[in-house]
Parts: sequence; structure tokens; C-alpha cells
Amino acid sequence: MPVTKEFSVINDIDTDYEKVLASVYYTHFWLSDKYTAMFLEYDLSPQQSNVLGSVLFSHPKPLTLTELKSLMLEKNSDVSRIVSRLITKGYLEKKSNKENKRKIEITITQKGIDLMEKIRSQQLFKKFTAGLTTQEAQQLVNLLAKLRVD
Repeated sequence: MPVTKEFSVINDIDTDYEKVLASVYYTHFWLSDKYTAMFLEYDLSPQQSNVLGSVLFSHPKPLTLTELKSLMLEKNSDVSRIVSRLITKGYLEKKSNKENKRKIEITITQKGIDLMEKIRSQQLFKKFTAGLTTQEAQQLVNLLAKLRVD
């Protein structure tokens, strides 16, 4: 990757490992800003998109708030509030579980499915990875997974 003006600070770091972490950290915030702007067109936050994507992936099986919280990319998200906003927008539904009335189940509506299909069909995320070959994309996924070892 060519060094851009934004990455010039990274060249002053002493070790390659520190450069990796600084670059990943920088890229996280860069992508976060891009995602926020991209989802704004659909009146969604990135966290709302994360919830919709998780519920769509599980569809037709409903998810509980606890399950949704575990699937959130941003762990400090207020899932209950996000779900409420998505219900107000007509993208999700909330129902009581038939066997356990205290358990709330979240499902995606047809309006939510249509929105997610529209977002996917426009391949908005593709522009971020357009410069990568399939092999490079697979290698990057594997390398990033190595960083996430707890």
C-alpha cells in the first residue's frame, strides 16, 4: 500500500508490528467514517445496519435481544434502543415467545428485507475492496483473524 499523507505519521514508528497495529487502528476509524456516511443515505447508523444484517442472516429464525447483543460489532451498543428505532422505522418486529412469554423475539419485516437487499445490490462495500484480488482478500481476512486472538 502506498504511503499517503495520512499514513506519514506511521512511518515514524520504530517497529513493523507497531506499524501494523497503527495501520489497523487508522483503517478502523477511516472505515467507520465511510460506513457512517454511506448508511446515512438510508437513514441508518452502522449499528442499526449491524442489527438488521444479523436479524436478516438469522431469518426466518427470530433472535432475542441477548443473541443480538452477542452479534454486535460494537459491544457497547444499546441493542434495545437500536431495535426500538428499527421497529419504529418498520424494519423489525418484536413478539413474545410462545413457550416463554418473558422472552422477546426479534424478526425482520419485508420492508427490512427489501432495504437490506437494496443496500447489498448496490455493492456499496465493494468499493473498499475493489483493489484487492481474491487471493489478497483471503490473505487479509486470515491475517486480521490472527490479530484477534484473545
